Amino acid sequence: MNLSADRKEQLLFDPNYQYSRCLSSPLPGEEVVISGMSGRFPESDNVYEFRDNLFNKKDMVTENDKRWKLDRPDIPKRSAKIKVINKFDAGYFGLHYRQADVMDPTLRILMETVIEAVMDAGINPLELKRSKTGEFVSVGWSNVENPTFVNGMEPQKFAVTGCLKSLYAHRLSYNLKLKGPTFTIDSASSSSANALHSAFQSMRCGECENAIVATCNLTLHLGTTIQFARLGVLSPDGVPKSFDQDGNGYVRGEACGCLFLQKYKNTKRIYAKIINAKVNIDGFKAEGLTFPSSQMQEKLMVEMYRESNINLSKLCYVEAHGTGTPAGDPEEVKAIDRALAKKRAQPLLVGSVKSNIGHTEFSSGFCSIIKVLIAMETGFIPPNINLKRIRKGLEGIEQNRMKVVTETTELLDHEAIVGVNNIGFGGNNCHIILQRFKKHKIDDGLPKDDVPRLICVSGRTNEAVLHLLNEVSNKNLDEEYVGLLHQLYKINIPNHLYRGYAVVSKRGIKSMTSKLLPARKPHLHVFFGQFVNNFRTLASHLKNFSIFKDIETRINQSLVHYKIKTLKEILESRTKQDDDVLGSICVQLIMVDVMKHLKLSPSGVFGDTYGKIVVAYYHDVIQLKEALSNVMELRKLNFDSNINFHFENLVNLKYKELTNENFTKPVKGTILLNISDFPHNDDNILLVENGRVKLLSLLGRLYTEGYLPQVQKLYPQIDFPVSRNTCMISPFLQWNHENLWNTFIFREFESPPGDQKEYNISYLHEEHQFIKGHVVDGRNIFPVTEYLKLVWETFAQSRKLVASHIPVLFENCKFIRTTTVPESGYVKLLISIQRGTGNFEVLEKNSLLVSGRIQVCPNASSRQIDLPHLTSFSGDKLEILEQEQIYGELCQRGYKYSGFFKAIKQCNVDISIGLVKWENNWSAFMDNMIQMKILSSDTRLLYIPVGINKIIIDPLKHVEIAKSQDEQECILPVYLNEDSNMIKSGGIEILGLQLKSIPKKKTELEQVLEKHVFIPNNSFLELEQAVRINTQIILENNLKDNLKAVEIINEQTNRDTEPVLVFVKKALKHFPLVDSDLTISSKVSPNKTPGIKFEPVILTPHSNILLYIGSKLLQQPNTLKQLFTPLTQNGFILTREDVDVKVQDATNDIEILTDYTTPNERIILLRKKEDIFVPKFIEISSNNFEWLPELQKSLNLQQNIITFASNRDPEGILGLINCIRKETNGSSVKCFFMIDDAPEFYPQHPFYSKQISKNLAVNIYKDKSWGTYRNLLLEERPKIKCEHSYAHFKTGGGISSFEWIEGPLPEEVPMKQGQLLISTFYSSVNFKDVLAASGRANLEILQSHSLGQNLFVGFEFSGKDSSGRRIAGMTNTQGISSSVTLDSSLAWKVPDAWTLEDAATVPVVYSAVIYALLVVGDMKPGSSVLIHSATGGIGLAALNVCLHYKCDVYVTVGNQEKRAYLKENYPQIPDNHIGNSRNTSFEQMINRQTRSRGVDFILNSLSEDKRPASIRCLAQRGQLMEFGTYDLANDSALNLLLMEKNATYHGILLDIVVRNFKEMGTKVVKRLIEGIEAGFVKPLPRVVFSAAEIEKSYRYMMVGKHIGKILIKLRNEEEDNVHINQINKLEIMSNPRIHCNHRCTYVIIGGLGKVGLELSDWLIQRGARKLVLNSRSGIQNGYQQRRINIWLTYGVEVKISTKNSTTEQGCEDLINQANELGPLDAIFILDGLFENLTEENFDASLARITLYLDRVTRKLCPKLRYFVIFSSLCCGHVNPGKINNNMANSVMERICESRKREGLPAVAIQWRTIGEVNLLGPMQIQNKTFVIDDTLQQHILNRLDMLDVLLNHDYPVVSSTVIAEKHYNSEIINAVKGVARVLGIKDMKTVSQYSTFPELGMDSMVGTEIINLLNKNFEIYVTPADLRYLTFARLSEMEEEKISKIRESVDNEKECTNLMVPKFDSKVDLNKEAPTVLVN
Repeated sequence: MNLSADRKEQLLFDPNYQYSRCLSSPLPGEEVVISGMSGRFPESDNVYEFRDNLFNKKDMVTENDKRWKLDRPDIPKRSAKIKVINKFDAGYFGLHYRQADVMDPTLRILMETVIEAVMDAGINPLELKRSKTGEFVSVGWSNVENPTFVNGMEPQKFAVTGCLKSLYAHRLSYNLKLKGPTFTIDSASSSSANALHSAFQSMRCGECENAIVATCNLTLHLGTTIQFARLGVLSPDGVPKSFDQDGNGYVRGEACGCLFLQKYKNTKRIYAKIINAKVNIDGFKAEGLTFPSSQMQEKLMVEMYRESNINLSKLCYVEAHGTGTPAGDPEEVKAIDRALAKKRAQPLLVGSVKSNIGHTEFSSGFCSIIKVLIAMETGFIPPNINLKRIRKGLEGIEQNRMKVVTETTELLDHEAIVGVNNIGFGGNNCHIILQRFKKHKIDDGLPKDDVPRLICVSGRTNEAVLHLLNEVSNKNLDEEYVGLLHQLYKINIPNHLYRGYAVVSKRGIKSMTSKLLPARKPHLHVFFGQFVNNFRTLASHLKNFSIFKDIETRINQSLVHYKIKTLKEILESRTKQDDDVLGSICVQLIMVDVMKHLKLSPSGVFGDTYGKIVVAYYHDVIQLKEALSNVMELRKLNFDSNINFHFENLVNLKYKELTNENFTKPVKGTILLNISDFPHNDDNILLVENGRVKLLSLLGRLYTEGYLPQVQKLYPQIDFPVSRNTCMISPFLQWNHENLWNTFIFREFESPPGDQKEYNISYLHEEHQFIKGHVVDGRNIFPVTEYLKLVWETFAQSRKLVASHIPVLFENCKFIRTTTVPESGYVKLLISIQRGTGNFEVLEKNSLLVSGRIQVCPNASSRQIDLPHLTSFSGDKLEILEQEQIYGELCQRGYKYSGFFKAIKQCNVDISIGLVKWENNWSAFMDNMIQMKILSSDTRLLYIPVGINKIIIDPLKHVEIAKSQDEQECILPVYLNEDSNMIKSGGIEILGLQLKSIPKKKTELEQVLEKHVFIPNNSFLELEQAVRINTQIILENNLKDNLKAVEIINEQTNRDTEPVLVFVKKALKHFPLVDSDLTISSKVSPNKTPGIKFEPVILTPHSNILLYIGSKLLQQPNTLKQLFTPLTQNGFILTREDVDVKVQDATNDIEILTDYTTPNERIILLRKKEDIFVPKFIEISSNNFEWLPELQKSLNLQQNIITFASNRDPEGILGLINCIRKETNGSSVKCFFMIDDAPEFYPQHPFYSKQISKNLAVNIYKDKSWGTYRNLLLEERPKIKCEHSYAHFKTGGGISSFEWIEGPLPEEVPMKQGQLLISTFYSSVNFKDVLAASGRANLEILQSHSLGQNLFVGFEFSGKDSSGRRIAGMTNTQGISSSVTLDSSLAWKVPDAWTLEDAATVPVVYSAVIYALLVVGDMKPGSSVLIHSATGGIGLAALNVCLHYKCDVYVTVGNQEKRAYLKENYPQIPDNHIGNSRNTSFEQMINRQTRSRGVDFILNSLSEDKRPASIRCLAQRGQLMEFGTYDLANDSALNLLLMEKNATYHGILLDIVVRNFKEMGTKVVKRLIEGIEAGFVKPLPRVVFSAAEIEKSYRYMMVGKHIGKILIKLRNEEEDNVHINQINKLEIMSNPRIHCNHRCTYVIIGGLGKVGLELSDWLIQRGARKLVLNSRSGIQNGYQQRRINIWLTYGVEVKISTKNSTTEQGCEDLINQANELGPLDAIFILDGLFENLTEENFDASLARITLYLDRVTRKLCPKLRYFVIFSSLCCGHVNPGKINNNMANSVMERICESRKREGLPAVAIQWRTIGEVNLLGPMQIQNKTFVIDDTLQQHILNRLDMLDVLLNHDYPVVSSTVIAEKHYNSEIINAVKGVARVLGIKDMKTVSQYSTFPELGMDSMVGTEIINLLNKNFEIYVTPADLRYLTFARLSEMEEEKISKIRESVDNEKECTNLMVPKFDSKVDLNKEAPTVLVN
């Protein structure tokens, strides 16, 4: 590596550098190398199987239950496991049975793999005895200690020595009798690499000669996996995806193995050379302990390669850690890129074995090294798998500096350098540099000779021996491999009980055998005899061995002296010769040397005849020369029969016993090696037989019998170390695994005590952060699905399971109350689950929130419906709703979802199928499913879930479906079936979802309604208006964001008037961006006003006052002159003068700006006259833009500019100038606008020069005077008398929100055939309306679609039709109104004997009773009946019916007064048949009177505990008639005792029967008329209220003290009861309301925009049935199509017009098109907001459209009622940068003014900021509030609600804004005002102090907010039960009690503490007026 000279010098003195440099620079032969390896890997029993799996891209991560049951959904099912861990060869290691049985399987596998690795190096384990061999073992948890130590029942002492981690390395050293350093290492994932690093250092430092580096990681206990899963580091899908975009964690894996390290000089094989190994630690990291540090990894690698002096271009490959985690991969790749890849020219190859086998944790470094060694051996790098897309952010790979090996890739360099990276969990980093062994194999290792190889091996079993021999024989003969085996087995291996051998040649195996090693090896006897027949054969075999050639040479040298043939010549002779005996003896002599060379030591050697010479030679009695000399002597004798005599003379007589007898009669248990031609028996071994030499087989047999022939000496010496790619030995070593040993198997966790758990929900916890996205009606509501998820988790944990792995069934879930999650603090939830039943409850502060039932659902999948899987919609975009449209619609309703709760990507327009993003969040996903149901409803009401009948969740199926997607986002289809009320997606099925509409939270935003009108500078006004206008003029001319004002109140000031600054402060509320500094100086302080200071004032030239206010200053000229000194430049003075004062305007020092006369005084605004620089005059015109360049140039030159224009055509100069003045350099621009006829503009003309001298920003000449346009508050429209009115209440507004509303005229209401129009005289109050108004009943029970949810009240009436007939009857809705429309089948003629008041008491109650008892119940005479609340309307009607049918009647009443009424009016009812309805005592009454039989019918209206008591009162086959709307609406639980009694339950909802079942309604009316005729249907007692007392009547009903009916009288009935056609006109003061005529047409320009669609819906709600929506592009999306589809179901005719409204002809075509549908009643113009002012686009703006439509409607629409223009800006509240919009709006305003002057309809409504349009739409959906200029955005629906007010005024320009300050600076002064604000009560005088909060509109959500408010802000603690009865009066008392305690505490503190309070002397005489001191 290139280093600077200075850096080199620094390193010379760096000890760390020098040490590492020394380690990496050994002397030749001292290099540390890896010479042996072995291992067990996932799905791989050995290294070779592992190698093949890697190259075959086999996924070694599997899904099976080897370690534990796969029944937990919280952990991945897939893991990488070793095949077998319960087998062990204890016999080899000599272990006691008990020791082996309790031993950790980790240690058992370690012991075997260590032996395998040593033997793989060609080292016999005995060779290591007493050597300096170190043991470095890396192990971690296997979690078997606890069960072994605790659960061991047998008394034994082996547990510690079998499981203690510190003894693992010691035991290995103990077994091998080693003397080197020994220790166990645990550094988490880097343990094995750290072990190798320690071994490397130890060897280089001389501590040991060899090193065993062993490691093992087993995943035996589920607990560890669970903890890692909860930590979030495991891949949920169990797929290791190193470097992949979808990498979501690692997969746990197992591995065990060993590396054997030696020094180069001692090795027999080399896999790789270790150049260097080094570690470092991250230390402290801000990201946390477990987060990896790329900095420290980079530092480690830079140091290593520099210290090792490695050129990075030589680095061929890096095996990375590569866990596949989102944190790990980016950090590691960044480190490798910076340290290595960026410094290379070529891409650096990288990979990670973890993609194949997962993360083997403690053994991960070992597995990485094994993969590298495989690459070095084979020459090919195994590929990564599971890599589809590179993870974003891996810059080194993305920018091609690094390349992941995904296909088998050649490792090119013969001395390739490879880096191995290994990172420990917690910050331990390790890097190892390996170098490939350069020696490569030649000719695949084939021997140069053709000599067969004898291979002798041993093993623990016969199969082990045969397996090894078979593997050898099945491969091509490799002499280096055979040489390794020869070296390995040249020494006996203890406890190897079987031996075998094989003779293998280049052509294959020749022979192979194996056998059990005998307990004692047999004796070996060798016999030499006559051998002339076979010696040549043996010689030809032996000559291939080097030893033969050596001895042959020696023999030939001796034979030369005898001048005979050489041995070679004898052997080459093909015929028998005289020298054959000589040759045979020579060959036998050679055999003797071979035996000695092979170290074969026979027990005896003998011979016969001349064989004795060979025997003598064997025993070293004679040397070779002597032996040959003796042979020559014998040769001379021709080898005659006297040979024995001659031999005896030559050898010692001690060998005489070795005679032929030993040959013919061998000793039992011996082996006789016969090297002769003599025949032999079965025990003999003939060396040559049938022409075949058996030498190698002989040696092999001897080996199997226990001898150790050193067969390696037969063959050429091997040049160790062997070449790379020499076959391994360890894969073919086998053990005696016939026994299965005790191995820990995880069964289950210990169960905790109970199914109860507390949860603290807080945003401080990361897991709860997502709940912030669940905002409903501005409240952060805890999702109902999260309750269920917590119950699910509790249920699973109590069973020691994981929720996401257990399928569950929820049933009968009730959501009683909502919970709001506070921004700070927490919500404590208690979840309790009953064992056995599975019933659960969720409580908060002992208040029940949720109840239901949960149970395991093992067959969840079979119980669910399988539906097709969609990931996207195809087809017409008009059939699809996109996400923005979906959540825009939900936002309109009050749902502002974000984050995980905003996951619906698309749905069809029918809302039957949606696509929802799955983000591994169960509660959020299920909430999105519920959103589909909410979205499908045709309503703008706010719904919350209140119940779910059943939810089936199959998490495994769900996750499997999610995993099956290949897309980047996991999108799952959601199916909604309205008919079955089922929502289905993946493995989740929701059945019977029940939603309840709740009142929306009252908005805290106060809308400011204003009129934009012209105000002359001299006019008559009220004081407040005059001050308001002057304040606006001051701000308009000052353009500063601060108003500093001082008002002096002295003797000149009228004491009866308010200070002016009070009104200034009010005016400034609408200018929130303007800060104010207001001070009043007065002798007597007036009433305190917030924001105004009351103090003496000293004025100086530096006071910088903008406005000075005084009295009668014009009468004090000297004082007035002095007052200009403390003012700012262009400051103002406002003086209060007498009405009749004469204003002398002749002074040169003062300019009178405005002069307003009020009833009591004159308000004059003036300022000091100043010289005006000669301005630039520019005429403005909206018809051409020639002035534009000149104006822009003048602005750039910062000139004084006066623009002027006349209103010959509608001009936009006001909008233009108001906007310019707010921009840079714009303050110098003034405006003159002459609307009326005026002289031609000439600055010197007196008409203009005088006004120019005033130097005002805006000057308008209109109505023959100069003035300005101002925004004044719009006066409240008074109530009106109208021809038709109806009663109405606001949603959730409570009883106090009842009001009379102007209704449509009868001719404006469509009448169907068979309908009647009735003028109402009386209507009745029904409890159903009370429940709806108070929010206690579900509104959709009343009406299910938006048209029917206008909340009209009333159901019955009496009145007269157009012919004067007296009629009574029922109507679907709007019964309390001046006239009703109804079906004639629901009406009947009033009997002559009845008054209309009598008739109004009959319809509903009698119809309901008749329907229940006679139609449904088929009541027979004599039946027994229990009537609850018998004095109510239903009760009395039922009494009359039942008594007519002679029934046995039982009743209940609520008090003594009602009991007395019954006894007086119904004496036929015995006293003992009258019970109490306030408790359950009536149950005893029924049992006592019926003798426990019960009654046949019960008419029930009671709830709570009285309802089940009523059910218990039923007789067998009885019938319960439920009249309680509350229980029906809230789906209250029903006791199954009904079924036991074979009883039936009937819900009596007469309004639904009448509305949906016409025939049934007709039948009921017919029976009622029969009842009238029979006399049992008769009028009931009643209480009558007037129309003005409607609220009072409903409150009276809520008290429940009335008897009979409550009526509302609308008209006076004639005293003589004469039927006349002239109906009295109704005179009820009503609020005005806009209604549409169904015969007329309504045009909306821009009707397909968001505002246009909502406006269309608003018109339809008001009666419009013909719409023309103008849009240049037509229908563009599914949302537009859905809205239109819904309107079509209402019977609305919708025409989409694409006429070009920007042209006059297009406007005319549009109006003609509308008139074809019906006369045009209203036109709304919504388009026209354009940017970048030019002439071209100005023509296409709103101004031009308005101009054309003005012209066209004048001639084509004579009956037009409304000409309305919408805009989001107005000239009174301009935004800088919107010049073209403001100019266009100004033109539009002039058009509207012109139309108004001519008596034509026109109004321009300036909405300011609408939240759902443009850029604010998405922000509104995300629950974000933005201040634009000085206003807040507001919902479209809230804006449209103001149309009733704005359209009913006669002003041409009006506006509606929400001022930001009003929203942000609202303060809660006390608890009462705080609660009032929550309830939406603005004026406490409008409500009763004694009304309970539910009566005032409080629902459960509002109640939760009130509880939180009182607890947090005022420390007033109430329970939900207490809150139901709380009133403002009681709350005031509670607050006063709290304050009294605080005061008492403060007083006590004062008594104990004396504080020194400083006192300052006042410089002002308290007896005098506070002076204003002027300082010059």
